Amino acid sequence: MNKKILITGAQGFTGRHACLIFKQLGYQVKSVVRGDFTNSTKDILYCNLTYLADVEKVIQTTKPDFIIHLAGKNHAGESWKHPDLYMDGNITGTINLLEAVRKYKPDTKIAVVGSMLETSLTEEKPNHPYGLSKSIQSTVALAWYYLYQLSILVVRPPNLIGPGNSTGVCSQFGRKIVEAEKNNKQNVILTLNKLGLKRAFLDVRDAVSIYAGLLENGEPGKIYDLVTEDRYSLQDIVKQYKTLSHCSIETDYVYQDEQPNARLIEADQRIFGERIEKVKCPQKFKVEQSLSDILDYYRKTS
Repeated sequence: MNKKILITGAQGFTGRHACLIFKQLGYQVKSVVRGDFTNSTKDILYCNLTYLADVEKVIQTTKPDFIIHLAGKNHAGESWKHPDLYMDGNITGTINLLEAVRKYKPDTKIAVVGSMLETSLTEEKPNHPYGLSKSIQSTVALAWYYLYQLSILVVRPPNLIGPGNSTGVCSQFGRKIVEAEKNNKQNVILTLNKLGLKRAFLDVRDAVSIYAGLLENGEPGKIYDLVTEDRYSLQDIVKQYKTLSHCSIETDYVYQDEQPNARLIEADQRIFGERIEKVKCPQKFKVEQSLSDILDYYRKTS
């Protein structure tokens, strides 16, 4: 295969897996990481996506057949403190990427990876600055499809888990458990909130495989919501970790108002309507395996 794919956010949790999996699939992988463009090599492009001139150089240099756009900021809690960074990284960076493609490689097919935390921009209060930034990002992506006929689709995964350095709650729990194991502690305390909320989890390796299929066969102008059969509360996750860890796990509970995921998705139905298509995810890696791999990752790297 001689097809060339550009992966933004290549040093991130999903990006590292994406680079590996797309190479295994036979793509020529060009990785975009944050930094000074003058340090770029043949396959690793250093770029600040908020600088249009840098992004244009990347597109002119690589001329990709496909782009998977993973770059941006993705921590809801942090977004309360630095909303400007989230708007700049997730919105300005995306616009710059789409504009560079429009000018220099308009036949490139692009998958913009959104979030299930997106909300309606007109009919619902934003949940947090991160959710707002991702909502605008997806709206921009579809707007460039309609206005400029670029080949763009949006993919919205559930909570991604699996081996690697992630800010997700399963990864945070796994890191704490392994720290306790390495320090020979008898037990570790994990803090839980939103006790009644059932979350959908998908292994990052399965997610990237689905992204690859959608890049090849997905319909531009659509939003693809990735759905899984099972949902888990954080209590369920802790129960699984208890069977996998080498120390005792205790829990501490913090009450927070809960907002079901279903409501967030329904809000988007009012914006995009028939443009949304739900994709039932084949799961090679079940949640139990993903959690085990998280622990193994931190045991090897901590």
